[in-house]
Amino acid sequence: MKDDVYKKIESGQGKVDVKAVINSVINGDIFMGYTDPFASSTGINFLYTILANFANNDEKQILSERRSAHSRNFKKAYRSSA
Repeated sequence: MKDDVYKKIESGQGKVDVKAVINSVINGDIFMGYTDPFASSTGINFLYTILANFANNDEKQILSERRSAHSRNFKKAYRSSA
């Protein structure tokens, strides 16, 4: 992550962690890309990290409807930046 992006996330979210990055993407403050989770272990790990974050690391909740709605918001924000 470039220094200016880090500083932008930190100033907007108060800290830089997975949740702050995801919120920054959803809010349209930063734009990012990630690799195809069907073709890349990095992509599937990133997707899992997003879902686990929305589920507060509760594996039973990762694919719940409520968590999936958060994931769709992230995906919409990601797609609009692509």
